[in-house]
Amino acid sequence: MTSNNTIVNNVAGASTAVLMVHGIAEAAHAMNEFVPVFERLGYSTAAITLPGHGGSMKDFAGASLSLWQEAVAQATDELRSNYDHIILLGRSMGALLVLNESARCNEKIQAVIAIATPLKVNVTCKAITNNIKIGFKVKTTSPDVLSMIDKMGVEQGNWWQYASWLPRIADLFRLISITKHQLPAITVPVLAIHCQHDELVSPKSLTMLQQHLSSATTIILPTSSHFHFSPTDFATLQQSIQQLPLQAQNTTA
Repeated sequence: MTSNNTIVNNVAGASTAVLMVHGIAEAAHAMNEFVPVFERLGYSTAAITLPGHGGSMKDFAGASLSLWQEAVAQATDELRSNYDHIILLGRSMGALLVLNESARCNEKIQAVIAIATPLKVNVTCKAITNNIKIGFKVKTTSPDVLSMIDKMGVEQGNWWQYASWLPRIADLFRLISITKHQLPAITVPVLAIHCQHDELVSPKSLTMLQQHLSSATTIILPTSSHFHFSPTDFATLQQSIQQLPLQAQNTTA
């Protein structure tokens, strides 16, 4: 993939590629921690930056749900033309997008990894406090806040400029509704991951995936939050990825 908005790691001889899709107001670099995991398995990776992300608040305000969906579909189709097997990985809003993509066309898709899927949103006091710390540039050593800052993909601005984000937040909730209706159409294996201390996503989201996806394997990471994986939980996550029921493993793994 040649887009300047895509971070690619090509593994020689790989027959499997992983498309990684970030959350809202993030960018491709937010998925960097997963690259070594798949590289050790012999898989190539491509992390895209969704339209409107990776730039200014004005850029973000000018994007749309349809543009996000088109970007994921285009990236998946491009991988289909170059690889035998595809894994779709999404975190937060990215999880919604990859679940919908697997329903749109499951050709060559071996599995979907859906992390912190916000089918039901639950904004806690902790989430509000963390955003205030970031907005007012409060110095902190909190792993949650530092991880959130590290994953940010939209430049910060003045507090009143965030009103321009409202249509994009509305798009997120529209995507949630679309995804709920699409769940019965998803037939590929799904690894659904929820973080016990997620400050934005309700655990009821995981319950909904369990109820509607017979192909889903679900795990709860007990010491992680929406933006931050503890080292122990990340090791559990890696092990779960390695155990995905893929039709074919690469010889380089």
